[in-house]
Amino acid sequence: MNKKIRKKLSLLPKSSGVYIMLDKHNTIIYIGKAKNLKSRVSQYFSKSSKNRKTMLLVAEIDDFEYILTNSELEALVLENSLIKLHKPFYNILLKDDKTYPYLKIHINEDFPWIEIVRIVKKDGSLYFGPYMRGITAAGLLDIIQSTFPIRGCKGALPTKRERGCLKSFIGTCSAPCINAISKEEYSLIVQDVVNFLSGKADYVKDDLKRKIEMFSNREDFETAIKYRDKLQMLDKLEREQVVDITQKISVDVFVRLADKDYGVITVLNVRNGVLIGVQNIQIYNLLDNMDVLSSYISQYYEKNPILVKEIIVFPELEFKSELQDHLSEIKGSKVKFVYPKAGVKKQLLSFALKNAEEYLSKVVARNVSIEDRVLTSLRSLKEDLDLPTYPKRIECYDISNFASSDKVGSMVVFSNGLPNKKHYRKFRIKNVKGIDDYASMLEVLTRRMESLSSADISFSEKPDLIIIDGGKGHLSTVKSIISKYDIPFISLAEKNEDIYLWNKNEILQLNKDSDSLKLLQRVRDEAHRFANSYRDNLQNKRMLDSQLTNIKGVGEKHAKDLFEYFQNIESIKTASIEELMKVPGIGEKKARAIKEFFSNITIEES
Repeated sequence: MNKKIRKKLSLLPKSSGVYIMLDKHNTIIYIGKAKNLKSRVSQYFSKSSKNRKTMLLVAEIDDFEYILTNSELEALVLENSLIKLHKPFYNILLKDDKTYPYLKIHINEDFPWIEIVRIVKKDGSLYFGPYMRGITAAGLLDIIQSTFPIRGCKGALPTKRERGCLKSFIGTCSAPCINAISKEEYSLIVQDVVNFLSGKADYVKDDLKRKIEMFSNREDFETAIKYRDKLQMLDKLEREQVVDITQKISVDVFVRLADKDYGVITVLNVRNGVLIGVQNIQIYNLLDNMDVLSSYISQYYEKNPILVKEIIVFPELEFKSELQDHLSEIKGSKVKFVYPKAGVKKQLLSFALKNAEEYLSKVVARNVSIEDRVLTSLRSLKEDLDLPTYPKRIECYDISNFASSDKVGSMVVFSNGLPNKKHYRKFRIKNVKGIDDYASMLEVLTRRMESLSSADISFSEKPDLIIIDGGKGHLSTVKSIISKYDIPFISLAEKNEDIYLWNKNEILQLNKDSDSLKLLQRVRDEAHRFANSYRDNLQNKRMLDSQLTNIKGVGEKHAKDLFEYFQNIESIKTASIEELMKVPGIGEKKARAIKEFFSNITIEES
C-alpha cells in the first residue's frame, strides 16, 4: 500500500457510495458499492486472508476514488451504470448474457395472434416464458399451431382476400382473414391456447397420441415420428413440474454458491408450477466481499422482464431493500424477496442449491479453469507487448481472396480474452482492383477507424489492441491510419510467428509455449476462419443465384432473399414448401417450383 492510498483510507467517510479502483496508468480496473465506504475499501488493504483474484487486484491498485450517494439504492444504481460504461477488468464477468424467447399472444386484438419474441413490453399482451432447458419456444409454437388453429400472421382483420393462405388449407389456421370463423368461436381457440400454456396439456397430449396411432396405421412413419417428437417435448415439460400444479406458483429463484476462488449462480424460472428454465452461470473474477448476487440480479432484469411478484434468493442480499425497491419501480408493482424456511418455496430453494452444488463441483474440478488461463494470458500479453493497459478488447483483421471477384475482410473481437461473436463484422472489398492484400487491408482498417463514432456497438468501442494477420508490409500499410487514434497494433506473420510492433522496428519472437503467443494465435486463427467462411458463403451465393434464376418466376431479388433467409444451399434444398413461403415474395406457386427444381437436380457445395 502506497502513502497516497494510506492517507485516503484515513479520510474515507462511513457513508454509502461507490468506490473506483485505478492502476498506475489511471485506468479503472474495479468498481464497487458499499453501505460503509470506510469499512469496505479498507478491507482490500487489510492483512486478512484473501482469494487469489483479490490479491491480484490489490497488487495493481495505485489509487482509488469514491462517489458519495444519498442512499444505498442510489449506490446500487450508480455502480451498475458505471460498470456498464467503463467495463472494468476485475468486475464480475458472467458467461451467460443471453436473452431468452417468450411466446406472446396479442390478446387485445379482435382476432389475437401468437408469435415468438425476446423482448417483453407493457402492451397488454399475454407472455409465456422464458423457454430454455430443451423446451423450445419454436417447438411449443409448432405444437400449438398444429393443434389449435390460431393465426400466426399479424395485421388488421378481416382482409379483402378471397382465399385463405396455405395454413388454412392444411387446417393449421382458422382463416379469420376471410371471415371463415366468428369472433366468439375464435376466442374459444385462444382460450384453449392460454390454458395449454398455463399447464393444462392433457387434451393436447391425447390429440398427439391419436395422430401418432393414425399415421402409424397408415404406415406414414415419417409423420408419426414428427408427432412423437412433439409428444416427447410435452412429456419433458410435464417432468419439469416440481411443485403441485394446483398451487399455480410463479417465482424466480437465484442461488449463489462459492468456495475461495470460484463461484456460480443458479437461476430457476417457475411458471404456474412448472419449471421452464434452469441456468447455471460461472462467475469470473470472483473477489472477496463482492455482493455478486445483487449485481447479477440487477443485470438479469435489465435483459429479462420481471414477470413474478416473488423472487427467492440465497444467501440473503446485502442490498436487499434497495434492490427490491429498484425492481418494483421497474415492474410498476411490488416485487418481494423471500427467504423460505419451509413448504413449496423451500423445496424450490433446495432444488436450486442442489443444482448449484453440482455445477460448482464441476467448476472447481478444473485445475486450470478457462478464466485462469484468460487472466494469465492477458497479463502476459500486456507485459510482452508493453501495452499501456490490459487488452480487454482485441480486434483482429484478415483478408481472404478467391480470384478477383470474392475479396473479403474479417474483423473478430475478443473481449477479456474470449470471442465476442456479437461484435464480429464482415467487409466486402469495394475499391481494390485485382488481388492486393495490402490495399484490401488498408480499405478495411480505414472503414473501421472512420466508424469509431458509429452507433454500431461493434464499431463504437475503441480497441485496446489491433492485430493484423500478415507481416511487416501489412503493418506499414495501415500504420498511417491506426496511429491517428492512439491504438496499439501489431502484425503476426504466420510462417515463424514473427510479431511486428507499432512502436518498434525490431521483430518480437515469443516462446512457442507462452500464454501470450497462444492467445494471439487463437485470435488470428479465428479471424482467418471467419474471413474464409464469409468468402465461401459468397461463392455459394453466386452459384445458387445462377441456379435459382433458371427457375421460372424466380429473379435475382428472389434468389438474394432466399439466400439471406436460409444462409446456404443445403437449407434451401431441404426446406418445405411452407418454409419457403416465409421468404418475402415467395408464394405457393414459386415455392412449389423451387421444391420441384431441387428434387430433380443436385448442386455441389464449394
